Amino acid sequence: MKVPIIQNIEVSTLNKKTLLKAFVDAHIGENPISVQISPGLSNHKAEEVLEAIDEIFTSLNISPKIPYPLFIVYPHNIQSHQFVILKSEKELSKYYKLKQKNLRSAKQRF
Repeated sequence: MKVPIIQNIEVSTLNKKTLLKAFVDAHIGENPISVQISPGLSNHKAEEVLEAIDEIFTSLNISPKIPYPLFIVYPHNIQSHQFVILKSEKELSKYYKLKQKNLRSAKQRF
């Protein structure tokens, strides 16, 4: 079984089509996902981004917490009941930051 590695999505503007494509490309629901909202966006715009993300999850009938969580990284104070909001990328779970190591040829034979 493959170790789940967190997929990063960077958001600098509110464009629902671009967000949807980014989530589909990141295999939403199959991997943990980190959405990094640009610190340059105002709190109001960041909240609009959260609403758009919530609409995407609802339309795809996917939970933002199960089977893998969705993390929102935004340095300013915003609140959400749906998503885990972190101030910095350093707060992300270390478990999901693991990198898969290639097996040496001797171990690949087994």
